[in-house]
Amino acid sequence: MSDEVADLNSPTGLPIDLVCDIIAFVDGDDDEYVDRYTPDYRVLTLAACSLVCKAWSNIARAHIFGSFAIRYTSFESRLSFLHFTAPHLGGYVRELIIWGDNSNNTGLTPPQWTPSAFRRFSNLHSLSFYHVTGKWSSLPVPLAVGITTLLAAPGLQKLRLQWWDFGTDVESIQNMLSLCSTSLKDLSLVYVDCHGDPHANAQAHVLSPVNMVALSKLRLVCVHHPRLSDAFIECPNLESMTAEIEKGRLFVPLGVKDLSLIINPRAEFPKFEKMIRLSTLGIRTPATPPTTLSNIQEWINGIDNLPYPDLLEQLTVELSHDRAVTEYPRLAEYKAFSASLTRLRNHSGLKRISISIMIFTHAVPSEDYSSHQAREEAKLKDGFASLLGPGVDVRLSVRGSRWSESVFVDCRV
Repeated sequence: MSDEVADLNSPTGLPIDLVCDIIAFVDGDDDEYVDRYTPDYRVLTLAACSLVCKAWSNIARAHIFGSFAIRYTSFESRLSFLHFTAPHLGGYVRELIIWGDNSNNTGLTPPQWTPSAFRRFSNLHSLSFYHVTGKWSSLPVPLAVGITTLLAAPGLQKLRLQWWDFGTDVESIQNMLSLCSTSLKDLSLVYVDCHGDPHANAQAHVLSPVNMVALSKLRLVCVHHPRLSDAFIECPNLESMTAEIEKGRLFVPLGVKDLSLIINPRAEFPKFEKMIRLSTLGIRTPATPPTTLSNIQEWINGIDNLPYPDLLEQLTVELSHDRAVTEYPRLAEYKAFSASLTRLRNHSGLKRISISIMIFTHAVPSEDYSSHQAREEAKLKDGFASLLGPGVDVRLSVRGSRWSESVFVDCRV
């Protein structure tokens, strides 16, 4: 490339906004399916972009190092690069992902300079831990001090703990959250376990809820911890929450308006605090075990028991079936489900109802797909006739599998 083309300040040079768009496209900023945690063609292409000229290099650096992953298997080599070889690049890191080895007896021996290296991430915005497991006291001291440094970063807004088994350590989650209580806006706890007895040594373990004033988004999925069924945090400005329900009482902060539940339809409808005022409710079932409309009927009936059902404006129901053969819902199931939703709408403030039924099948339908489409669309219209109208959307789709893009049937009324 000539110097004239590479010079963004020249009359014929590429506009800086266009260069930013090109590099952002290569980075896949708008592609949720891009794996941003492992080296791939994306990094190689961005590296090539950085060699065009100084201006391109400055733009590409923010994308190359914006998301930085460290695994236990390459912990020291990855971190030493940003600490010793190119310390000026630490300020570009906005998202840090640390991958453990899913072992309580980790062989990781982090260097003593780990906390100093982590302090170089001065613009850290998002922090994720995967398989970093075990009691806090069992973590190597440099790693524990380093994590404390990261959690206390003034700009930290997003935290994710996934696949972390704290053993019998009951207090560590609250201690960790207290370090970022004033800045954190988005918190995800996924597959977090603790086997401690919340009643043992009660006086020693009593901790006040952490006041997280900035938190607006909370996600609790497959969390087994004695404190997480109670008010372990206070979040007066929480806007949305996603939680998976298995059994027991569900912790829902009082201020939440938008609640999404991942449910086992055989579980009881949760009891909410009397002051909960939901405006949006989502109910989603996992693909296994298969869920039918009949299975979820009691949940729809239970919505009437919300403290303020008249404030509920939007309801979203997503049902998934994972079956070896294609089995469509029966017309009678549609009609019964429609009748329940119609009664609910008449007794609440519902303005928007969205229903999605997804069938994942490993068998190719024997009939022509078009005949399935016409038949099932007519059945949807008949079954939901009492409910259909403005603000109501009902969709049925049959897909090859949860990991396939093949769509056999897609009906929407």
